[in-house]
Amino acid sequence: MNSELRNYLLRFGVGLAALMGFSRLGFVVEQLRMPYCSRLAASLAATLNWIGIPTHHEEATLSYANGALTVVTECDGLVLLVLFFAGVVAAPLPRTWRHYGLLLLSVAVLVAINWVRLLGLALTQLTYADAFETAHHYVFQGILILVTLLLYVAWLRAIEPEPKSGDADPDADPAA
Repeated sequence: MNSELRNYLLRFGVGLAALMGFSRLGFVVEQLRMPYCSRLAASLAATLNWIGIPTHHEEATLSYANGALTVVTECDGLVLLVLFFAGVVAAPLPRTWRHYGLLLLSVAVLVAINWVRLLGLALTQLTYADAFETAHHYVFQGILILVTLLLYVAWLRAIEPEPKSGDADPDADPAA
């Protein structure tokens, strides 16, 4: 293993551990994550009501005709954001305002994808209650992990340093 890869993996591991530890602190859970889960539940209830499914929410729990869904802190999407941020912190690339703009866009996409996942879970529970556990643990989790990985790769490609004017073009034909 070359030293650049080893350094990247070390930075990624340390960043991941630090961010995951911070996300589990009591203050963060009580003051940030639980209110965020309540807001997710409120927005999901409003959307379900808007599409004609009578839904009530209290705190982070949605209640509807044939069931209830609680948005717990493990389902708030923070782990995906932590994985993404750990990768960003570990990337040995210079940072510019463009990079931070792409980072904010990526975070918005991850939050939106997680919200769509929660809406999909609520609709799955309403229409195919027997498939809820499979959809929750395998289908939607797999989609979220794949989207996070693809966003990270897209972020890396978008911020890849431009070759200097004196550098050879990597796409040029060497025989020419």
